[in-house]
Amino acid sequence: MNPEVIQGQTHYFQPFGPSLLLKEVIAGPKFRERSDEQMREMVKGMGVEVMLARGDFAKFEVTRQRQLSLWPPPKKS
Repeated sequence: MNPEVIQGQTHYFQPFGPSLLLKEVIAGPKFRERSDEQMREMVKGMGVEVMLARGDFAKFEVTRQRQLSLWPPPKKS
């Protein structure tokens, strides 16, 4: 693996392949880069689940946001 320097910090990335598969994409409540439809289109046909997450109302944990209307619209450039 070759290191990549991003904003002055060194990062190492493992490429996806047979030994490392992407299974799900979890977007947090502050994610504003893509809409639900755009995210699903990006992983279409890959068997990858896309979900929006939020803090649970009763427990100290992250949970799925089931109201897709709350998926944040992408920020305007």
